[in-house]
Amino acid sequence: MQITSRKEAREKGLKTYFTGVPCKNGHVSERNVNDCCCKKCAIIHTTRWINNNRKKHSSYGITHQKNNKDARKIRDVRYRERNRVRLRERNLKWNKEHSDYCAMLASNRRARKKNAMLNGIDNKEIQKFYILARTLTDETGIIHHVDHIVPLSGENVCGLHVPWNLQVIQETSNLQKGNRFSSEDLPTQIESGTLFVKKTFKMHSGGIAHYKINCDALTDGDIEVLAWMISEKGKFSKVYGIPTGGNRLAAALQKYRTDEGVKLIVDDVLTSGGSMEETKQKLGWYDAIGIVIFARNRPPSWVRAIFEMTFFNTQDTPENK
Repeated sequence: MQITSRKEAREKGLKTYFTGVPCKNGHVSERNVNDCCCKKCAIIHTTRWINNNRKKHSSYGITHQKNNKDARKIRDVRYRERNRVRLRERNLKWNKEHSDYCAMLASNRRARKKNAMLNGIDNKEIQKFYILARTLTDETGIIHHVDHIVPLSGENVCGLHVPWNLQVIQETSNLQKGNRFSSEDLPTQIESGTLFVKKTFKMHSGGIAHYKINCDALTDGDIEVLAWMISEKGKFSKVYGIPTGGNRLAAALQKYRTDEGVKLIVDDVLTSGGSMEETKQKLGWYDAIGIVIFARNRPPSWVRAIFEMTFFNTQDTPENK
């Protein structure tokens, strides 16, 4: 370890320095720049305090976690992203050493799924979501999961393993969501089966709107026709649906893909175009074409809307032009 004075460490912006001189307790260790304290002494002091104040330390930890849930979730997700390979290897090793416990968990989940499935559900409809998740993972390099909108084993409510309770989202979003559920996560069709709903709500862009375009009210047949209409306009080789509104359209477009053609980024409703731009940058699909079912405002030049809702201004009359 290189010999460094406290003054040199402070000038270089370092947090610790090493002199090679033992501290008053005989430790030859790094010292903190801010208080000159030996790091080994600091560890011993902290450990002693925790052992003598376990209840207070435990209470502090619980309170801190409770007050910083969002920050901790973000930190955990970033840590998993940075250490994905190492964590996967560690998990595989742990699963192998605890195969009986893993088998029990898998059995429990299968049982929950079985109890959460309704008679008459076509497994092919459920399989479509898993195929879409795998396709998006392979094509974008971003891991996607099949998520239950209402968790199978939620804290306050349990959902069903049925197509209308499934969605394909990115791994980071799924891990942040966990088994928590809010009524805001439910598709709008549970509130209303109509396509246009007159209500005041906050949009993803942050703005306030006084009507909602409820694309969940579109039937699977409607989505299939829209996908066919898009396929008639030209060839495309890849499709990415922006979660979660674009998932159904992206799934319906998969069968029209060809080996050659443009890349498509699809969504149900466009307001400002921010999600489309962000997705294009994240995927690196800079030459992609964006397609939305409805556009509340005029979309960016690279995005096409099947239905564009740019209403006229009452002042824009022929007499005033």
